[in-house]
Amino acid sequence: MIDAAGDEAEATQIPSDGETDGEPTGDDVHPELTEARDRVARVGVLAHEAPSFWKTAGRTPEEPWRWNFTLNRDVRQFRGLVNVGRLLALDAKKWHEIQQMRNRLVHTPATGWEEETTGTGSNDAETSDSEQLALDPLDVLFTALRPEIVEAAGHQLRSGLFDDAIFAAYRRVEHDVQQRTGLKSIGDRLVDDAFKTASNRITISARAQDADRLVEIFGGALGLHKGDRSHKDKPALPCRSRDECFRQLAAASTLLDLLDRGVDQAPAMIGYQQREDRLELSVERAGPGVTVWMDDQPLQIRARTAVTLTVDIAGVPAGLHDLYLVDGTKQGPAVPIVVSRDLGSDNWYRVDEVAIQLFRDDAGTLHPDVQGVRLTGLEDRLPISRIVPTAEQYQVGDYVRWEWDSRVVGEVWTAQPPGTSKYVQLFDASTRFTGSVIGAGQQERTVRLSFEPPLLHLRRGEKAPVRVLRHVSNGIASWTEPLDSVSVVPGDESIVYYKGGVLTAKIDGTTDLRLHHDGLYCSASVSVGAHLRGSTAEVLTALPPIGGIACIGDQLVVSTRQRLISSVKEGKYATLTSVPGRSSDTGRTDTIAAASNGDLAVRMTDHRGVIVLEAVHNYRRSKLVELPGSRAITSMTWTGTTLVVGTDTGEVWRIDSTGDQTHVADLTGFAIALAAAADTLYAIAGPSPRRLLKFDLAMPAEPEQLTEPGTLGDVADVAADGELLYLTDFSAGRVLTFRDSELRGIVNGLANPSSLALAPDGTLYVAEFGRGAVIRVFP
Repeated sequence: MIDAAGDEAEATQIPSDGETDGEPTGDDVHPELTEARDRVARVGVLAHEAPSFWKTAGRTPEEPWRWNFTLNRDVRQFRGLVNVGRLLALDAKKWHEIQQMRNRLVHTPATGWEEETTGTGSNDAETSDSEQLALDPLDVLFTALRPEIVEAAGHQLRSGLFDDAIFAAYRRVEHDVQQRTGLKSIGDRLVDDAFKTASNRITISARAQDADRLVEIFGGALGLHKGDRSHKDKPALPCRSRDECFRQLAAASTLLDLLDRGVDQAPAMIGYQQREDRLELSVERAGPGVTVWMDDQPLQIRARTAVTLTVDIAGVPAGLHDLYLVDGTKQGPAVPIVVSRDLGSDNWYRVDEVAIQLFRDDAGTLHPDVQGVRLTGLEDRLPISRIVPTAEQYQVGDYVRWEWDSRVVGEVWTAQPPGTSKYVQLFDASTRFTGSVIGAGQQERTVRLSFEPPLLHLRRGEKAPVRVLRHVSNGIASWTEPLDSVSVVPGDESIVYYKGGVLTAKIDGTTDLRLHHDGLYCSASVSVGAHLRGSTAEVLTALPPIGGIACIGDQLVVSTRQRLISSVKEGKYATLTSVPGRSSDTGRTDTIAAASNGDLAVRMTDHRGVIVLEAVHNYRRSKLVELPGSRAITSMTWTGTTLVVGTDTGEVWRIDSTGDQTHVADLTGFAIALAAAADTLYAIAGPSPRRLLKFDLAMPAEPEQLTEPGTLGDVADVAADGELLYLTDFSAGRVLTFRDSELRGIVNGLANPSSLALAPDGTLYVAEFGRGAVIRVFP
């Protein structure tokens, strides 16, 4: 007798050849034994044709009566069968019931599953069993179920074992919950742990209340449809029809769909960045068949990598959208994203203060017809704050256009600090500001993140600065802000190491940097290798227009036309010092030059002299250097600790460390740029045509002209490495070398290259004024 009690029956086994128990072999076989062998072989065939009854099987083709099956709980229907005859009779009865059910299904329109027959006029009696199976509507209906449910319960449903089919389906659901959480419990305890308390619990959304809802759904379904059938011969709510059974299997399929929504299973978008009509998504668990959906509409995938998908969003309107990934039955959570179309202008003015008293003179005579408003904003990527005279009425927070009328108001003064009798002149003559109001702007939001530079080339052992910027917009104005204390992750930490804004190259190779922050994503490419001499790499990008650069040893110093002077040292980009100025708006830094002792000479836009920042005091002290009369310094360089300057009148002066000033030479035009190598001075004279001149500082004489007029182009700076000169052509976007009367281009395609700086190791740094960047030329 076969025992079907429990979840799994004991293995039923016929003795093998090695365990014959004295059974006759060869031709000496009794007829009753032959009949018994035949009946046992038929049972083996029957069991083999019902694969969902057994877990493992084995038999010998030569001796088919020798078989071994390990059965499962589906053999419960065979309880009480005491011999093979009854087993075969049950099989005939079940097959007859199946045939009757199939006939009712085919010829009953009410089910909605009737089949349409065409052809030769043959009747059903002439149709083979295989043809009838091919016409079974369940084959079509099964496509609506999860494959796992069909595999677990399809055979029972076909066989009319509806309750067993429902049990098998929900047991499969329970099994999947166990597999995904690693839990071994069952029933309510399993469900509660799986969705609420386990460390690797199943989560389908960020809403805490959804965990309770999942516990209710899964706990109720498993308790009602599986638990009852686990412990009783007949369930309290038996299934009466195939229609009802199929609906229950569909419900079990829905539970598996919910499991596939688990954030640790489904494909997920963990960050994004928009580049015009392309959206680059940072993704996890995205297989080759994944699709991207936005607001229930599929998006076209334009490119894919192992961790990113790039989709086309042309035609998608600006605003908030829901985006999610689908991979087969697995669907990731919907993530809100913002598609931006008009980020606003990066040149803008906002009213920050109104009703400022203005005066005609330094005696405090009020202007009767105008008052002041303070405008803050961005102008050519530089922050500004200025007071302008107006007769218009504005509100704080208004964004306005830069518009003026022709009515002259004369001199304009204001009290600084307000309410005192100390007056500062704003304009020696001015008209009235009449800027029209654009609006107040919307709530500011971060529209994207970026690494600066986005592409890094390093040699092994080098360090480089890496900044993270957030790009902000309120619909009218846009600007960038540095983003500090973020978690930047290298793609391969064996190649590079990142900490505190410094990237260190460890070994040769290529990798990337990745950042996820507030739902946004950005990346940068990194190449570490033996980069060619003369090749270029970005050092700094996305800065305001660069006024000048200089090298103090291996430290790169940068002026960005603001009061702050910054530097790159040991790969760290940071503020070096702040330069005093007469006006917070007009007092900006321009070109800079470094002495051999580290002192920095800085030209200011609001002063005719230069400020020298003293290295010995860690750039916390400075002194003002001016020339006699009204001469304005236009260029400068150092020979050791002696400052050499050129003026707007074409004069060249030398100023030693004690402050003594010596007139050295006169140029035709004025000195645009100077460079020194020992006692040899090189000068770019202008305005146009530009000329390259040379003279000896130790024995001043008439300068030697090294190039013919018109051959230099729009040269903006010169740097000297012995007799090898480097020059920047501002308009042509290139860097040139000059030696032995020969000009040769070495770098092309730059955006307004201006200042140059040479490091002790031979690295040449070039400032690109037009895009606020510094590149280096590998030595």
